[in-house]
Amino acid sequence: MDFLKKGVVILYRESPLSTLCSRGFTLVETLMVIVLIGVVGTGILLYFAGMRGGADPLLSVQALELAQEKMEEILSDKKASGFGYIVNVNYPAENPVDGVNFPNFNRSTSICFVAEGDLNDTGNCGTATDWKRIGVTVSWTGGGQVDLVTILSNH
Repeated sequence: MDFLKKGVVILYRESPLSTLCSRGFTLVETLMVIVLIGVVGTGILLYFAGMRGGADPLLSVQALELAQEKMEEILSDKKASGFGYIVNVNYPAENPVDGVNFPNFNRSTSICFVAEGDLNDTGNCGTATDWKRIGVTVSWTGGGQVDLVTILSNH
């Protein structure tokens, strides 16, 4: 401690290498920022992608229930009245759907005979076969639409 008495001052000097290392980010910090930006960016993209003209979920559910209701009616009519009763004349379009709660919904039904080999081909609607393709379409104000399709057999 003689140097303190003599007024000698020793300055501590860091090496240039140690100052460079202390100024930057570590690899872990950099990776955490990248992950955080990715998670937040994904959330924001999904939020805005969902807003892109998608149908109102409540309207979609109501339309699906209306389509299922008509499909159930057709299936019960087949049990009660037979396969021959299931024709377009017995299921006219409803514009709007009957009922107080559904003034914005329209419902239509299409019934076609189909060949057993191609149940999606509706080209031979007039040719009687043992298979019918039943389609129920419910649309609502604003451009949304729900389609249900099933195949009925004469068995």
